[in-house]
Amino acid sequence: MKTNFYGIVSCFVFSAILISTVGCGGGQLATDVNENNKTNIQKLLNLITLHQKRTNKAAESADMLREWLATSNNIDQNLELMGIDKEKLDDYLVSDRDGEPFDVRWGTFMARGGASEPYVFEKVGIEGIRQVMWTSGGGITEVDEEEYDKLRKGQFERKGKRTQ
Repeated sequence: MKTNFYGIVSCFVFSAILISTVGCGGGQLATDVNENNKTNIQKLLNLITLHQKRTNKAAESADMLREWLATSNNIDQNLELMGIDKEKLDDYLVSDRDGEPFDVRWGTFMARGGASEPYVFEKVGIEGIRQVMWTSGGGITEVDEEEYDKLRKGQFERKGKRTQ
């Protein structure tokens, strides 16, 4: 199993929230946050994470996320820092690698400080390899069909330990 880490996702979303609340400028943090939002799988998980942090609820569906994006006026600075256009949610729901809609564990609440779990899954992938985006900074893992099936069935070892 090959792992590519793109940074600590929840840390960057928290940083985006902090910056918009405090009103600080961009600089290196803005560059780092934007670097962790290059692909649709990253953008989608970060949108879901931002939704949860702002509402304290898990996104139950793409429609719920879409409605929240349309009615939340206080997230524009966060989205700008993250390089995310709230009008492009439909684009972010589709893998930029294989062109297929992602399989998302909608309704799954991501525990703060919890161990990382697989959350967004590519359905097809490329040449038998699919990407899986993990919560809590777990990054993107590239897996074969056998590993994908295990992860999708909930058969995985959580990355990291919960400290509290």
